[in-house]
Amino acid sequence: MKNIKFILSIFLAAVVVLGMPYFLGASENISGIVVASMMIAPDPIRAAFSRAVEHFKAVNGVSDISELGLQQFNVRMIKELSNTANSYTMDIKSKNAANTDIQTFEILAPDKQHFFAAFIRVAYRKWDATNKLFLPVFSHEDANYLTVANELNSMYSLFNGTTDVITDNNGRVVNLDNNLFRRNPGQQYELVASAQPFWPAYGPSLEEKGYNQLAPNLIMDTNKVNQIKTFLKGYQAAIAGGANFNCLQVDIYGWLFGGVVPSGPGCGLGA
Repeated sequence: MKNIKFILSIFLAAVVVLGMPYFLGASENISGIVVASMMIAPDPIRAAFSRAVEHFKAVNGVSDISELGLQQFNVRMIKELSNTANSYTMDIKSKNAANTDIQTFEILAPDKQHFFAAFIRVAYRKWDATNKLFLPVFSHEDANYLTVANELNSMYSLFNGTTDVITDNNGRVVNLDNNLFRRNPGQQYELVASAQPFWPAYGPSLEEKGYNQLAPNLIMDTNKVNQIKTFLKGYQAAIAGGANFNCLQVDIYGWLFGGVVPSGPGCGLGA
């Protein structure tokens, strides 16, 4: 009996959907229903992108997504870690690192843009001073990677701390626990004669890369003051990490909007 009721409910639902144009008087309503349902996206990135599209459409009075000219973007801010500082302030459009070589690795937001900030990551990287390059992003403490005396214990202070997000000089996110960004990827344990370095392996999703969703999403006007403040808490005597020193890296993933652009043939992109 239950199976019959279930089949009947599915049948009635199908009849209602297929008959919608006749009840509403226009077949275009079906496409409207489909578009509306697409906006409820299970994927976090697509869901955030849909919110960005709806926001910029409403603010700018446009109906076509192609007129927005949204650009996928990841702000990368880097600053050297020091055992004499327990707070670090970063700006999304200004150079943050003191080392000029490290500054070239930062990816900053352009001026006169609106940045829809959807996801954020707080992590650290080791700078190879000899070869002038960065080793992989780390979002957890690893004893094979942090080999200087007390360097491992010092790094706990990063994930014991907090982060603030400031837009237009207002604290929009305050005291966000840095432990939310800690991702310890799975690994196999092998019996070896000596310790083997383990490089982090990240999956395809932003969460697997150490990102955490900003909720509510923030709109950063690059003409105004937008800052990230990260606070460390606890022992940090060796956090600098020696000759190949450690750097704090904060990434913000989202979309840039630089103004309404004319739409043309072939420019219509779905959300």
